[in-house]
Amino acid sequence: MNSRYERVINAAKHRSLTKGRFKLIYTPTPEGAFFRLYDRNKDPFNKTDISQQEAATFSSMKSDLLKLVAALDSDAKFYDNYVVPW
Repeated sequence: MNSRYERVINAAKHRSLTKGRFKLIYTPTPEGAFFRLYDRNKDPFNKTDISQQEAATFSSMKSDLLKLVAALDSDAKFYDNYVVPW
């Protein structure tokens, strides 16, 4: 990999955060960045997004994931839910 593309490639990656039975997945796409929440106990294959049913958990985990990304990459910025590498 050419080192000049490393930050862009890292920003384009899917990310996830797991807490107890819940798993939050961040997916950047050309159409937008999406966050989805799953119950690992009831849905181990991540088929049913429960972010609306578990709104408080979803909001908390989304905030935690963004804080973690910012802590790991101090240059990362967030724009319309996208992780931007500069």
